[in-house]
Amino acid sequence: MENLVFILATTLAYRISSSKRFRRYPIGNTGRSVLLPRGFDGFDHCTTQHGDRFYLGESSSEAANYGVIYIDLKEEFDVADAELILSSYISRLHTPFSIAYNTGIHHCQSMEQSGTRVIIDYWQDEWGVDWKIKGYTNGHFLALLYVQNINDGDVEKQEAFLSGME
Repeated sequence: MENLVFILATTLAYRISSSKRFRRYPIGNTGRSVLLPRGFDGFDHCTTQHGDRFYLGESSSEAANYGVIYIDLKEEFDVADAELILSSYISRLHTPFSIAYNTGIHHCQSMEQSGTRVIIDYWQDEWGVDWKIKGYTNGHFLALLYVQNINDGDVEKQEAFLSGME
């Protein structure tokens, strides 16, 4: 009985401490935020030639890298068109990230309350490191959240991060 109580207490303490390892960080003044490991240094940002605001941030926790690419679009797009643009953008990232293989983009559930479309892909880079990416768009923004080195990290933390776009 003592062992059972000890295991339950340890599990509860781990869950509480695990949830405190992440914090919600705002993405500039876009009104959006994401969950990232505590200690995140903030987003680099610039304005593109077309007037879109581009935000980039990356943070590490344990063996995994957590990254965010967020584009606040100057021009509004129909959500179906924006989803095609996001899919194309994700495909173009293969070269700069040295992606050798991918499973192909999977369209998944939409976030109906906000009209946001969500897509998922799995990558493997030229060094054999596995990634999971999740893209979001509603026609006003494009966002890509990625976890590099998914095999060596905490799956619950990775899923919390990837689903933590608000």
